[in-house]
Amino acid sequence: MTVDCRFPYEYEGGHIENAINISLLQLLEEHFALKDPPAEPNPAQKTLLVFHCEYSLLRGPTMALHLRKLDRLHNADRYPYLTYPDILVLEGGYKSFFDKYTHLCTPQGYVEM
Repeated sequence: MTVDCRFPYEYEGGHIENAINISLLQLLEEHFALKDPPAEPNPAQKTLLVFHCEYSLLRGPTMALHLRKLDRLHNADRYPYLTYPDILVLEGGYKSFFDKYTHLCTPQGYVEM
């Protein structure tokens, strides 16, 4: 799952296909509401989360780190288990992705912050 952390006007101007737009910490917490995990973690249900913003220098990494901290707190008694173990930040952000893979963006545009 790709999480676009840019402002809505940036997202609407062009984003990675199938990306979701979450630009506020509150929205992140609501979308990834941490519920009690199953007694036995199921590796088949893992979800790879890729966060990014325009350049992946602040907003994307901040959101990724916030979710990781919430996940660690939620699963403190199950360490090292995590509900979302696979969290990445897209190197170079949307700008870099758009420059290389415009055909995978919809609409095929790029709006600067």
